[in-house]
Amino acid sequence: MMRSVRWLGWTTPVTSEDIGRHWRVWLCVAAFAALSTAIWHASFPHSFWFIKLWCGFATGSVFGVVLGAWWQIRDRRRRAVTSGGFLALTAIAWSLFASVAVFGLAPAMRVEESLRAELRSLSVESLAVVEVGHGASRRSVGDEPALRSFCRMAQAAELVYPSHEGSLEQYTIWLRPRNGGGQGFSARVPERHPRDLFLELQGGFQIGEILLPGGRDWVDSVLAGTDGPRR
Repeated sequence: MMRSVRWLGWTTPVTSEDIGRHWRVWLCVAAFAALSTAIWHASFPHSFWFIKLWCGFATGSVFGVVLGAWWQIRDRRRRAVTSGGFLALTAIAWSLFASVAVFGLAPAMRVEESLRAELRSLSVESLAVVEVGHGASRRSVGDEPALRSFCRMAQAAELVYPSHEGSLEQYTIWLRPRNGGGQGFSARVPERHPRDLFLELQGGFQIGEILLPGGRDWVDSVLAGTDGPRR
């Protein structure tokens, strides 16, 4: 294949090329993008669909361009009418996008999926204390009824990708398991979810949040000194 590259059309600007002559490349790109998107969805079933679609198209297109280019130029009669600039530009562009998907977005989605699973697995036996902060107020919640209520709420945790909207309240949440360690979150109550709590994820590529349904009710109740909302 490399020996055939010099016989490609390199003089015509990419913007002037007849893209219809390269339908084999586009067909392979579409096929591999669809397959790759299905793999991304299976690997990250709860992550934002648009991100999975973007990652699937980016990574699949790399393989599609390579295979499509081979299919395109394996016939010597097509080499002179095949744009070398088009093949090179698409290969470089999709390789860059695929690198962002594999090395940036994939680790971020793995963190999101793992955190959702961890929250859903919380139990009174594994959780020692939940620390709640709101402005100057702070309370450590360790009594069993309140922890049980929190665990029931956490077992319904979902990944969400909210639009830009204001917050009604801001909190800090620390989870202290019985085996030591802990994990902290900045939490907020979005305007369109006044009874829920969103845990904000930290990281350059992470745009999602964890929704705890009824979280705002629980936080208000423990800060007021009660055991939490009954469910």
